[in-house]
Amino acid sequence: GQLLVVDGSVVVEQTEPHADREKAQAIAIGQTISGQLTAKEQVDVYKLSATAGQSVTFAMHCFRFFYKRHNQFDQLDPILVISDATGRELSSNDDFSFADSLIHYKFEQAGDYFITVRDVDFNGTASFTYVLQTTDRPFLTAAFPMAVSPSGPLTFQVAGYNLATPTAELVSNSLPNPLPIGRYAAQLSAGSPAFNPVTLEVTDLPLIADVEPNDKPDQAQAASAPQAINGRMDAPNDIDNFSLTLKAGQTVRCEVRARRNGSSLDSTIRVLNATGGVLAANDDIHPSTKDSMLVFTPPADGVYTLQIRDLLNRGGPTFGYVLSVKPEVADFTAQCDEDRAGLGPGTNIPWYVKLTKVGNFNAPVEIRVEGLPAGVTFAPLTIPAHATDGVLILQAAADAKPVASLVKVFAKATIPGPEGQPPQVIEKLVEPLTEMEMPGGGRMIWPVETQMVSVCSIFDIAAVRVTPTELTLKPGEKATIEVEIQRRENYKDRLTLDVMLQHLGQVFGTSLPPGVKLVDAGAKTSLDANETKGRVVIEIVPDAKPVERMPLSI
Repeated sequence: GQLLVVDGSVVVEQTEPHADREKAQAIAIGQTISGQLTAKEQVDVYKLSATAGQSVTFAMHCFRFFYKRHNQFDQLDPILVISDATGRELSSNDDFSFADSLIHYKFEQAGDYFITVRDVDFNGTASFTYVLQTTDRPFLTAAFPMAVSPSGPLTFQVAGYNLATPTAELVSNSLPNPLPIGRYAAQLSAGSPAFNPVTLEVTDLPLIADVEPNDKPDQAQAASAPQAINGRMDAPNDIDNFSLTLKAGQTVRCEVRARRNGSSLDSTIRVLNATGGVLAANDDIHPSTKDSMLVFTPPADGVYTLQIRDLLNRGGPTFGYVLSVKPEVADFTAQCDEDRAGLGPGTNIPWYVKLTKVGNFNAPVEIRVEGLPAGVTFAPLTIPAHATDGVLILQAAADAKPVASLVKVFAKATIPGPEGQPPQVIEKLVEPLTEMEMPGGGRMIWPVETQMVSVCSIFDIAAVRVTPTELTLKPGEKATIEVEIQRRENYKDRLTLDVMLQHLGQVFGTSLPPGVKLVDAGAKTSLDANETKGRVVIEIVPDAKPVERMPLSI
């Protein structure tokens, strides 16, 4: 879930129905409403009083939190309607921030007005929660540039409502100085009070700004690698072109960060040759984002055009982007499935770590956890250079007390430096993935920002014991691991033993090193309701590469 923190007063929706003007719940401008559409065809109506000439922003927050939830069956797709005391519709909005609604309205006459909240299809269920902000204060919808260097600049062009000036400054105490590399919810101000937060990216890449006109390839603005470009689709049908002078075989990675930074842009990028032919293109990196990324290796020395536009040719102040162009070097990213772990005293839980390698990265990667609660440790994990998967085993002491804390997982590797230079240390924050339940019982994973570890008092499985606890094997050899389950009293469900995280035939993570496989013959991995003992059989393939002290989870 997600908790939205606001600086005004919060009103909880009343429990009695308020679906029309006669029963409307009274609110005041400046309040934030926490509401819920719990049933089909439910409509929530709120009543407020406005003065003549008062300009008010109404902003919904709900759909953008959809992928923060574990249950993915339904989600509110809101629509907002403003009407006068007679019921005459004055303004409405369906989608502004993703599927969330936003209306800015100037009330010409003093009087009572009504705000209606409903699902666009009149659906409703217990998970249809929403937050409705109402404010006549300055309200930001965008800030430009979207990326800055650690030293600034700290002045931004701003767009939104009730703004007295087109520029704003970063609030001095909202981020450290100098600015740390990363992406932040930053507060800007043109005085007091501060505006609502906007996403600010801090990068160590050299920065340039998109300069018009560059709508056509023959107007392409010069760019280079490494560099980051602050750009914006200023109006519908805007296209930005940038020229790159590259050597044959000089691989570059071109990546857009727009939607991830709160932009309205649904980017698509292409690389063109001198005659306008498309050499590479990408729309979405991953289903989790509308941002684009491509890796391009020039077939010959020359000037190439990197082109970016909105997929639907939209544009405006909220369609900003950061386009980075970097030489493809040895590097990696890491993800961890899952984002939470609940351990009983004396028990273990696996987190599956997966590496994505680029630029011929070939080095061992050490994984560690910081911030574990008292009584919880982790088994050392180093993923070998020839592997991409490993299992991080969290362990709770037998006397661990109930406790919880947020943790961070880090991945660290050392690679050779440039010729004549010392080795380079690469350290990354491992991105947590949350499990989401999908219609039909499917499993989907989605990137999130936090991970939690807790110690709980009661679990259905009190302990899992294996014999032996360590294995040393040669290529071609097999080993049997005996497994004993200690069940809690009255826990009689069937159990399956596995060394992988898989669901409906799809493998999401594995603790098996490359060259190690499961063997069915002699194994017992399905335990009936009253059974407590099973076995797992593994085999080392003849050409398996050596690994040392790789954790194996069952």
